Amino acid sequence: MQDRTFLTYREVFEALSAMYAELAPTEAYKSHPLPTLRWRQPAWVAFAAPHLLRPGSLKVGRPDRWWSISAESRALLAYAQEGIIPLVTLVLPQEPGGLIALSAPDTSIEGVHRLQRLFAEGLDLVSGPFFQRQTMAKAVREAALSTLVALIAPEIMQCYQAATPDFFEWLET
Repeated sequence: MQDRTFLTYREVFEALSAMYAELAPTEAYKSHPLPTLRWRQPAWVAFAAPHLLRPGSLKVGRPDRWWSISAESRALLAYAQEGIIPLVTLVLPQEPGGLIALSAPDTSIEGVHRLQRLFAEGLDLVSGPFFQRQTMAKAVREAALSTLVALIAPEIMQCYQAATPDFFEWLET
């Protein structure tokens, strides 16, 4: 199979950030983009959810909208509100008011920045082989999954898994 050129995580993040500015409320929680083949082509998907941020507390609701962009061109492949075309069809355990509290990262701000850097580097490493349906060393896939799990609050991880089940399956096999 011919090697193809895919966007880097940074390029994906920049493209989605521009879309967030147009399509999501400023105060919304914006997910980290993850790769998927759900549209029968290499793509990145991200979602947004209502959230409430107070000192020492972050609460997030069920995702209410999502985007998918081409992994090769930044073109928007799909955008929908969750109530019209569901992507993350699950029920989160919610507190009164419809929000769930996310646990604080078990690290400093510098540690979170380091995790974000490792996350981006890990996705740059594994996304190409994933998009091309190639195998990759289990240790590399496990390291990428480990960084993902360390970065994303466990209370909302199931939203990421529901949005990109193919990617999680590939990482875990």
